Amino acid sequence: MIRAPAQILPSPASVAKVGPDFLSRAYWNGTIKMSLSKFFILCVLHQRSMHGYDVARAVEKTTNGCCSPTEGTIYPVLREFEEGGYVVSESEVVSGRERKVYTLTEKGRA
Repeated sequence: MIRAPAQILPSPASVAKVGPDFLSRAYWNGTIKMSLSKFFILCVLHQRSMHGYDVARAVEKTTNGCCSPTEGTIYPVLREFEEGGYVVSESEVVSGRERKVYTLTEKGRA
C-alpha cells in the first residue's frame, strides 16, 4: 500500500503573503493617504498649471499642512495622471534647469 504524504499543501504559516493585507491598518492608512493626495493634486492643478515642486507646496498650503506630499508621492501620481490623459506636461527651462509644467486636460477637469 502506498501512503500519501501527511501534508500535501504547505501550512498557512509557511506560505508567503501575496497581495495587500486588507485587515491591516497600515494598508488602509496608505490607501487613504494616496487617494487624498491624488484629490488634492487635482484640486491645485485646477487652479493653475505648475511644476511638481509647486504642486507639493500648493497641496501643503491648501490643506494647512495636513497633507505634505513628498517627491516620492507627487511625481508617480503626476505620471499616472499624464498616462491616463488627465494632465499634459510641457518642459521649460528656468535658471538653466529644465522642469515639467503640468496642466489639466479637459478630461482632468471633468
